[in-house]
Amino acid sequence: MPKQYCENICAISAQICLPLRQNYCMSIPSVFCCKQNELSPSPLFATAPYYRHLFLLELNEPFQHDALADSSLPDAVKQHFATQLANIPAAKLLCIRQPHTTNRTLRLLYAPVHSKQVYVYHFEDYSELLSCSLVAWIEQANMFSELADPNMFLVCTNGKRDQCCAKFGIPIYETLLETVDKAQVWQCSHLGGHRFAPTLIALPQHHCYGYLSVDTIAAFVDLHQQGKIAMEYWRGYCGHIPAVQAAAYFLRQHQHSFDYEAVLLKNYSPAEKEATHRAEWAMAATGEQYVVQYSQQLSTDLIYESCSKKKPIPYSYYALQTLEQIAP
Repeated sequence: MPKQYCENICAISAQICLPLRQNYCMSIPSVFCCKQNELSPSPLFATAPYYRHLFLLELNEPFQHDALADSSLPDAVKQHFATQLANIPAAKLLCIRQPHTTNRTLRLLYAPVHSKQVYVYHFEDYSELLSCSLVAWIEQANMFSELADPNMFLVCTNGKRDQCCAKFGIPIYETLLETVDKAQVWQCSHLGGHRFAPTLIALPQHHCYGYLSVDTIAAFVDLHQQGKIAMEYWRGYCGHIPAVQAAAYFLRQHQHSFDYEAVLLKNYSPAEKEATHRAEWAMAATGEQYVVQYSQQLSTDLIYESCSKKKPIPYSYYALQTLEQIAP
């Protein structure tokens, strides 16, 4: 490509949308942050959102920037959820919708990471939620009924938060509707990490994926239904903090162990003075134990965190130091 032509493309892009990194101008087909990021060295693993308690509120309206706070729900209901969530450590609420169905039954779902169940509360009016205690639900989940089929795909389509999520998430949502049972497929509000769009969470395993494409959905679903992680698209297990997600990635790649339940965390020590993280694991099938030591680094490369950012920034990532088998 002639140098002058490349410079012209970069100049035009800077005027109409986001600026492109100079060394990207010959290869990036668009200015969406996820497309820029996918071509960068920024790793996908250890970027899944962390939570222990996931609540899913059915919201039959397009998602706004903050799906719950900016919704048309009564202010009392919004405040009710905000207050309760603030008192539950490691809790996350997503708004979900199924525009492909005519079922108007409203649902509030609870999916704890320590269980392979998803619990449901049916309601007709949002004001009924004012009497629903999320804390009580956590303490006694079986007070509500279990979904007969807890398998769900939550695809982020929140274009008001970042345009990548709608542009690339909706085609994934539509393709999943043609691939699996339609009742399993949901659009959801902001997952975090729109620079990895399209991104989704698979329940009840609570694993997060990114950089999916319409052409790869069939293979992804096939692996998922076999109980295996599609490592090429894996952001991590949401029940672990990102630092532990990194250790799991290093161990799984080292052992070629991609079953969802293949590795068990035994102990984790965060980096302190030595700047080294240490995680001990056991292999579920054999009982073999391993210790993974690794550090967190700051890149010299730059990325755009979202389409709305006008300046690129460095990103943090985890680098493996040692991985060794230890005596049980």
